[in-house]
Amino acid sequence: MWDNIKDILLQTHEKYSVEKLYDLVVIDDDERFIEVLKKKLTLQKLPITLHCISDSETFLIRIKKIKPQLIILDLQMPKLNGLDICKIIKTDSLLQNIPVIFLTGNLTSEAITQFVEVGADDFISKSKINLELYPRIMTHLKRQNK
Repeated sequence: MWDNIKDILLQTHEKYSVEKLYDLVVIDDDERFIEVLKKKLTLQKLPITLHCISDSETFLIRIKKIKPQLIILDLQMPKLNGLDICKIIKTDSLLQNIPVIFLTGNLTSEAITQFVEVGADDFISKSKINLELYPRIMTHLKRQNK
């Protein structure tokens, strides 16, 4: 009898402990940095599916197919930079409510002003991703679920 109760409790725990997977898009042209970011997020065991886009010209088509709950952008990229991409996202009626976090090595007061002007929801220095990225991602994802 105790074994049956134990099995039922384990099955119930497994059934309700599965976390929702969120789709998160990273747009960055630096393939090495994307790999580092993937490893960091995997180590944190976040409930996310990570989609990486390195070509800034095809991002819109891919984002609309993925329908992410969060987008992380690099500031400096060839062709379209992160500011241009953020403007496009924030003016698209289907995408404008998706939180956008800038991840940049160039976190100056001028850059922060630009992030705010284009409608970014957050920004993090690449040098602080070990401390700040995980909690900020989870904060934005939880806000999306409300």
